[in-house]
Amino acid sequence: MIKLEESFKSGVGGYSQDPLSYKQLKRTESVAIYQRFYSDGRAKDFEVFRIKVFPKGKTIFNSIPLSDDTEQYPSSGQFGVLAWSYNHIAAAINKFNELCQQADDKATAIAEQEAIEISQPNSVSLFSTKDYAAQHDIEYLEASITIREAVSKGTMKFVKEERRASRGKPTKLYCEIS
Repeated sequence: MIKLEESFKSGVGGYSQDPLSYKQLKRTESVAIYQRFYSDGRAKDFEVFRIKVFPKGKTIFNSIPLSDDTEQYPSSGQFGVLAWSYNHIAAAINKFNELCQQADDKATAIAEQEAIEISQPNSVSLFSTKDYAAQHDIEYLEASITIREAVSKGTMKFVKEERRASRGKPTKLYCEIS
């Protein structure tokens, strides 16, 4: 993994008439704060962002493919979505803490999901409402009602959601309880 540099200058190679200097103040695996300085050394502002990782093999601007997974500083178009700029360190640290909490919440949800999957014996078969309807040769609506009733009776249980299509809601998966 190629990590973000701890300090660097923008516009290196003549791309900027007044390049800025960047210094990493704090980071986790997924969030970072950098302070920016004018070329004369005066502090400009603070940038807080979610660290984006480009996978090995990706090409950027028709360059050669990346040789390793590479962390990327956010582009200007990502500000307001993955990155934020603040004039005061207190505001930047508040945003940093908020993003870290969101990352922790996501990691906890993933760990809980993995624990559910591990606790399920291999013989347990997961199915969606659509799968259930096809297996029992019934309409989707009837399958949905049957599953809802079985869950309320405790003979079936909701296990997880899984994205099976690129659009729309995730598919809910259930299992039967013996």
